[in-house]
Amino acid sequence: MVGIDIGFGDVKAVTDEVRIKFPTAVAYAKKGIADIGEEEEYEFLGRKYFLGERALFSLDVFPTREVEFLLKYAPLLLYRSLKWLDSPTPAEQIAIGLPLAYHHRRFEFEKVIRRVIVNGEILEHQRVEVFPQGVGILLDYRLNHEGEELEETRENLLILDIGFNTVDVVVAEKGRAIRDECGMLERAGVSRICQELSSYLQRETTINLTEQEAKDVLLERKLKVYGQEKELSETIRTLTENYMDWIFQNLKSRWGERLKRVDRLIIAGGGAYYVGEYLPEIYEAQTLIPELPEFANARGFLKGMKLKIRQEAKE
Repeated sequence: MVGIDIGFGDVKAVTDEVRIKFPTAVAYAKKGIADIGEEEEYEFLGRKYFLGERALFSLDVFPTREVEFLLKYAPLLLYRSLKWLDSPTPAEQIAIGLPLAYHHRRFEFEKVIRRVIVNGEILEHQRVEVFPQGVGILLDYRLNHEGEELEETRENLLILDIGFNTVDVVVAEKGRAIRDECGMLERAGVSRICQELSSYLQRETTINLTEQEAKDVLLERKLKVYGQEKELSETIRTLTENYMDWIFQNLKSRWGERLKRVDRLIIAGGGAYYVGEYLPEIYEAQTLIPELPEFANARGFLKGMKLKIRQEAKE
């Protein structure tokens, strides 16, 4: 059984024993005459691809902001995840997620995940459950490792799932998600900071970074230029503080009353690493950032699958 979160920035996958993460990067496998050694290639739908870190260095790396990218290449990224998890056999049960606004396409997504063909190898999965992203964070908070409910988590919650491209917002009353109040801020993820950082670096150094490369610079807070490290902490602090102000202005405009009264504000997703320390002081008392927040959705999907299986066994 595998829980997997294919985000626009990174792929995160977990089992009960192992977790992995790699960039959501796909590029056609092209080699130049100076290439040394064998690169790992993946054949899918009649073409060969580089994935993850190797694809980042390609000039042809695909943009990853559209749901159509996920629907087409999720099987390829799932295949690599399962191989990296080093399972001797294909996972029979896959718990996976889609952004909230695209969850209505879950049956289409389930179909492409159920039967995966890569490198001529066929992986058929007996069961695929597609959860809304953000709800995975709720499940991670509310369930224990075995998928059992934690009574003390029946709280009023606002969950902020900050991804690379989107921010999913989940509202829960007494621990249960309220479908009509959940929503998504599109083009609101940390890619906004990456774009501004890339523009700044292009002006200052004439270096053009991809968004994925800018994401690494955002985390490291420095960049080597002609062999010298350029310190970027203050620039990144300003960009991130502005971003957080913008995020919370959007939250207050749509979920202002909820934000005031919830027992807990949970901030997770990969973006939590970048923005956690820039949280406005007024929200600090009610905020929880879970351990390894970028894996919270994947963990929650896995726990949610266990809960479903447990409930079905009782019926």
